[in-house]
This record gives sequence, C-alpha cells and structure tokens, in this order.
Amino acid sequence: MKIKIIQLILVLIIGSIFFSGCSSKDSNKQSFEERIWQTYSDNGRLDKYNQLIQDYGENKVILLLNEEEDSWWITNFTLWTVFSILPDIPDILAGSGVLGIFYLIAWWTGVTLAGGGILAVLAAIGGSLGGIPGIPPAIMGIIYFGVMFAMLSKLFGLLF
Repeated sequence: MKIKIIQLILVLIIGSIFFSGCSSKDSNKQSFEERIWQTYSDNGRLDKYNQLIQDYGENKVILLLNEEEDSWWITNFTLWTVFSILPDIPDILAGSGVLGIFYLIAWWTGVTLAGGGILAVLAAIGGSLGGIPGIPPAIMGIIYFGVMFAMLSKLFGLLF
C-alpha cells in the first residue's frame, strides 16, 4: 500500500515538473529572441532576419530554421501556416494546465489523422495503378507521384 502512495506522489511530482517546467531565470542572460537576433548578426544575415520578420512576423520556428542558410519558400510558408493556425503549444502547456493538455491531445490527434489520410491516399493510388510485388502500395503511390511531377516538370520545361 505504501508503494502505491509513493508511486502516485512520484508521478504527480514528475508530471507537474514536466508540464509546468522549472526555471532558474538569470536576469543577465539573453532572451530567446535576443539569442536568435544575435545568431543572425554573427552570421551577417540581418537583412534576411528583417525580411523574414516582415514576411512571416515573429515566428520563431521560421527564424530558427533560417539562421545558418536559407530554407525553401514552401517550407517557410508551410511552417508559417501551421503555426499561425495552431496555438503556441509551449505557452499553453506552461500556463493553463488542463486546457494545455487538451490542446496537445487535439494537436496530436489532428497530426495523426492527417498523416494517416495522406498514407491512405498514397496507398489507394499505388494499389489502383498496379505495383511491383513486395513493394507496399503507399511506396508505389509516392513513386507514381514522383514520376508524374517529373513528367510535368519536363513538359513545362519544354513549353516555356
């Protein structure tokens, strides 16, 4: 009986530390935003920093992704879209307890269902167009999409 109580207390303590975090904030340290700006300054990319701020706002994920070198516009746009729709998960988890856990579960479920849906479409395409024995239909769907986009790229390259 005592072991169950100790386990329960330990789980509660670890859970509260995990979801609320621990902080020993030193006032002399740089903030996260200052560290990002300093990295751009050290790399001589302040013009890129200002352009990203103008295009995507204060999105820290995009700023972190582009610190060393430029990433593709489609990557930046996708991340901007996703993080504009989603709430700021770390802030919600740190500040709101049960509501934060609800948002985390909803986000995880949405990501899982979206990935499963994409896999199902790829498998349907790969299965309907025929495949190679031993290769899963989803892999064949990816191959068919790749071939299709390569052919479209060549076609548009010839036309324009």
